Amino acid sequence: LHNALDDMFCCYAIVNVPHRAFFVPRVPADKRIGPHTAEFCDIAVGLLLSDAHLEQHGKGVRLTFSQSIVHVQFFEQTAKNLQRLGYVNEKAYVPLQTTDSNGKVHYYLKCHTFVCASLSWLQDLFYVGNTKVVKPELEPFLTPRALAYWIAGDGAWDNHGLRLSTHNFKYDECIMLTQMLNRRFSLKCTVQAQKQSGTVCYRIYVVSKSMPHLRTLVTHYLDPSMHYKINNKNVIV
Repeated sequence: LHNALDDMFCCYAIVNVPHRAFFVPRVPADKRIGPHTAEFCDIAVGLLLSDAHLEQHGKGVRLTFSQSIVHVQFFEQTAKNLQRLGYVNEKAYVPLQTTDSNGKVHYYLKCHTFVCASLSWLQDLFYVGNTKVVKPELEPFLTPRALAYWIAGDGAWDNHGLRLSTHNFKYDECIMLTQMLNRRFSLKCTVQAQKQSGTVCYRIYVVSKSMPHLRTLVTHYLDPSMHYKINNKNVIV
């Protein structure tokens, strides 16, 4: 696995300070070549395990994520973190709207990073063609901070445990994720089947006995507006 990682991510490195070139707009994608901070990598991995996606643009790749207007605090804090790290411009985000199949209008916020050639390692890690997948090589990139962003995007308090909505991943991929969570963090998880519009999909459930440990792992990184996802009203963190 170590050799595979070396080969797969030869253009990737983690540093502790932001790359100056990322702060400058209108830089060609092939000039934005990293290295990337550990914080950015954690944010990107956590968001991609949730609903974020990658877009190919010319010679580079950009990360795109969106949130319902209901979660504006988490969205704005994440956008500010990406701006501080040099991946997006400082700007005010205007709510966009979409209409669901029942004709109801919903409002959301969307953020794109700069297009960077050196984000291709994320595409290799998360995609086969245009399909987002889970690969064994993901495991070293699962950190407490990445887990916090994943929970913020896809987590929900459920019967004294945590539900992660992994509906876009196959059953085997969800099993792989539960095994990673157990090896990395000693979290006990199960995979639950659920029907949506006649289609069977899967979600991960972190059992109640693992919740105290999960809180110690992610509370520091989890936006305060998202603390309700790992607590009930009787729990104080």
